[in-house]
Amino acid sequence: VNSALNEENVALRNELEQLKSSIELLNRVTLNTAFGESQFKYYSAKIIKNSISRYRNYLTIDIGDDNMVSTDMGVINEKGIVGVVDEVSAQYATIASVAHADVQINAKLKNSDHFGFLSWNGIDYTLFNLFDVPKNAAVAIGDTIVTGGMSNIFPEDILIGTVVDY
Repeated sequence: VNSALNEENVALRNELEQLKSSIELLNRVTLNTAFGESQFKYYSAKIIKNSISRYRNYLTIDIGDDNMVSTDMGVINEKGIVGVVDEVSAQYATIASVAHADVQINAKLKNSDHFGFLSWNGIDYTLFNLFDVPKNAAVAIGDTIVTGGMSNIFPEDILIGTVVDY
């Protein structure tokens, strides 16, 4: 049942991405900008190894180059972002977790659209810092932080977390 639901989620995410592209195409046509197929494709994978207690944490998933996985692809789950593909073999891929000292994610405050970049503090794998947000940005505890969509790694508005302190 879990496998079937996972495959359905992948199919629905791909369909949603195609619909977003169609909407963008309609919006971009008025600007005379050509737009092709969606840049984001979704695949189902299982985490077979994970670390959370190191300064540079990694995950390993059970799909790789044979399944069209390549470096710098974003990895998400039902709760939000997971990390970025770092290395790929034929049947496996290693993901640099968001709880990796060298990973920086383009992020924004959902309510105000103020952008910054998210980086792990290297101590608690549940806490991250959002840098370069303008000083005039209205920030409150509980505000939602999502992907900013300013890179080719993650689509816009994927959940990252909430503000616990500022």
